[in-house]
Amino acid sequence: SYCKEHGIRLSGPKLGRPSATAKVDKKQEYQDNTDRIEVERTFSLSKRCYGMSCITTKLEETQLTSIALSVFVTNLFRIQRRILCALLHLFRFWYDRNRYKSWKLQIAA
Repeated sequence: SYCKEHGIRLSGPKLGRPSATAKVDKKQEYQDNTDRIEVERTFSLSKRCYGMSCITTKLEETQLTSIALSVFVTNLFRIQRRILCALLHLFRFWYDRNRYKSWKLQIAA
């Protein structure tokens, strides 16, 4: 009842007899699992690659600061990766365009 009052929906297998709306429930359960897997994958990546598993601070304030910095670094790397991919695509487009122009000039000559 507490969860319903505060608008919290519990996800997971339901206990007891299957309801009449099993098809809708299965679809919602699948969506919940998909969302959960994405969040857990992000935490796993942060722990493995960005040092979130090495947090050994004792005070709550310093723990929160360390976690915030780790999330910040994760986001910086994500932004860096997107910028690098955009630059590589731009360079490839420019290279292919110039290569096509030189090929066209050779045929015309």
